[in-house]
Amino acid sequence: MKQRKIAISLAVVGAIAAPFVFRTYKMEPLYWAVVPYTAKTKEKVTAYVTNNCQGITENNVHAAPWQGLSRQYCLDEIGNLKRGGDEHAYCCSTRNYLAINAIAAAAGFVIIYALTFLLPALIRRYWRWLNR
Repeated sequence: MKQRKIAISLAVVGAIAAPFVFRTYKMEPLYWAVVPYTAKTKEKVTAYVTNNCQGITENNVHAAPWQGLSRQYCLDEIGNLKRGGDEHAYCCSTRNYLAINAIAAAAGFVIIYALTFLLPALIRRYWRWLNR
């Protein structure tokens, strides 16, 4: 009975500390999703890339300083074309944030609760083996 009380006490502390140990408390509560292009938008972006982004690659670092922003815009548009749409951030996925932190807390609880029973049993068995 005493060992179970100690195990539960330590496991509760572990569940509280788990989001900080696994660094899930820092997780931003938003998620990213690709919004597919419509046919009209895809034509516009393809036309822009073919007209204004000739010879621009990620490895081409010899661009003039005033071309830096347009180069980055071209790289972003090429990436969007490869993905098939724009990547948008959707705010406030609190449900995902809470679910991941709850999973981390449950994992911390289970791991510490199990170790509280497992480690003393292993130590006793090893001690008996040494004293034979």
